[in-house]
Amino acid sequence: MYAADRVYQSDKGCATDMLRRWLTGLVAASLSLSASAQFWHDRSGKPIPETEAMKSRDGLGAALLITPDKDWQAKWNTAPETTPHFDQTREVRPGGALFILTFVSNVKVDPASGMTDITCDFAVVRPDGTDSVRQQDLPA
Repeated sequence: MYAADRVYQSDKGCATDMLRRWLTGLVAASLSLSASAQFWHDRSGKPIPETEAMKSRDGLGAALLITPDKDWQAKWNTAPETTPHFDQTREVRPGGALFILTFVSNVKVDPASGMTDITCDFAVVRPDGTDSVRQQDLPA
């Protein structure tokens, strides 16, 4: 599973972006891969439906998690047997910060290069409909 983060600082409608790539084999929180037709499962293994922020197609899964957890990196960088938990939110107050985590699972590797080719587009839209951030083709 791959994770990339973006941090958005809200200040009178302004947003800044910091990108860091994190590559790891750790399966995050309640997201796990299964061989069954149902892609997503909760911690107990029970299938859960896809959502607006959690989709799969042709064996590839992608999820977006928005968290206020400033310590998300410490939570992520734990022993493989530890499943991190991130609080989730959909809102931020002026001056507040949110961390947008992306997770991609079951990525196919090019046998010739040993590499993957996954990118993502991000749009953070203000309540008035204007873009706070819009970035395309970010490495996932």
